[in-house]
Amino acid sequence: MQALDFRRRTLSAKLLWSPLPQAWEMGVPLPERTGATPTIRPAVLEHRAVLSLPDGTPFSEVVETYTREV
Repeated sequence: MQALDFRRRTLSAKLLWSPLPQAWEMGVPLPERTGATPTIRPAVLEHRAVLSLPDGTPFSEVVETYTREV
């Protein structure tokens, strides 16, 4: 058996959960601290990528969903 020696090209990486509100970096007020631990969703990150052979021939598109255990 021989390895494919494939290349991976990431098409997108999407954050599915964040402890901060959307647009927090633009100055949106943060929620008040309650002392409670945030509930992390089961899926936190999604990657889409294309796998190609060394000659550039694509052979697979993958969608990977990373869970809160990462």
